[in-house]
Amino acid sequence: MSKWDGANKKVIMKNGNTNVELTIGSNKMKVNGKVLTLDAPAEIKDDRTFVPLRAIAESFGEKVDYSKDYKAVYIGDNPVYNKITR
Repeated sequence: MSKWDGANKKVIMKNGNTNVELTIGSNKMKVNGKVLTLDAPAEIKDDRTFVPLRAIAESFGEKVDYSKDYKAVYIGDNPVYNKITR
């Protein structure tokens, strides 16, 4: 589940027992109450919210891989990608 708190410019996400909060313009992220420093802040461009994908995916326990050959990001266990790279 994810929701937008417009009054505080905050993105709130929950999956299972993991709660993640990001505030637009801040390089801090809360994961289950623990504050982590991000490489880049969440930001809004053209009415879209951009978030640091790797940090969020990894906070939810997902594996993140990047393929230079395909210029693609893979999140989670992707059997097709694993077959190509092995």
